[in-house]
Amino acid sequence: MKIVLIAAAALAMISSSALAQEPPKPPAPPSTEAPGTPPPPPPHRGPPPPEKSAHIRVEDKGFKVDVKCSEDESTSDCAEIVYKLLDRVGPPKK
Repeated sequence: MKIVLIAAAALAMISSSALAQEPPKPPAPPSTEAPGTPPPPPPHRGPPPPEKSAHIRVEDKGFKVDVKCSEDESTSDCAEIVYKLLDRVGPPKK
């Protein structure tokens, strides 16, 4: 009987010390970047806003005209200039 009481007391002391311990902290999550790697590039912000000036391109049978007008000039004035330019220069004649 003495052995049973000693065993019960020992078991009670062991179990109470196990309950008194704090649970271990979870491990830190692995870092996404390895040390020494450069930071990722910044995200693209998209194309720049369109320009306010008129830009007219004409292409016909290998003949190309590309005219960019100033911002102060209206689109109709720019179109007239391109029309006059095409009348004067025109595509090369064979």
